[in-house]
Formats: sequence, C-alpha cells, structure tokens
Amino acid sequence: MPKYYCDYCDTFLTHDSPSVRKTHCNGRKHKENVKFYYQKWMEDQAQSLIDATIQPMVGGKELLITQNGTTYHIRPLKSH
Repeated sequence: MPKYYCDYCDTFLTHDSPSVRKTHCNGRKHKENVKFYYQKWMEDQAQSLIDATIQPMVGGKELLITQNGTTYHIRPLKSH
C-alpha cells in the first residue's frame, strides 16, 4: 500500500487512510508548515517584483514612476 507524502511537512504518513490524512492535515505542526510555505512564497513574489522594479536603475537607466498623476524620476545610483 503506497504511503502518503506531505510536501509541506516533508514526511510520509505511516498509514494512508482518509482518517489519518485528515488528522494530519488538521494538526498544529502541519498548519504551521503550510503557513510558513505560503509566507515564503509571498516573500519570494515580492522580492521578484522589487528586483524587476530596480533592474533599470542597476542597468544605468532612469526609472519613471507615475503615482496619482505625478511622475517621479529616479536616477540610477552612481558606482564608486
């Protein structure tokens, strides 16, 4: 009988029955692992957005940001 593997907890359950799986998924440690997984995913998504936003500055290009009808010019940092 195949064992159930939980990706969030990185573990195999000893018995693959619906009741064991349900008990596992309702457990405190499993819920913490799921919360941590999605927090990490959100942080990675935010960092990707930040990296894409600052890439023009790193590449030596001026960045234009328009907010509420006002355009801001962000010049690249000068290397020392």
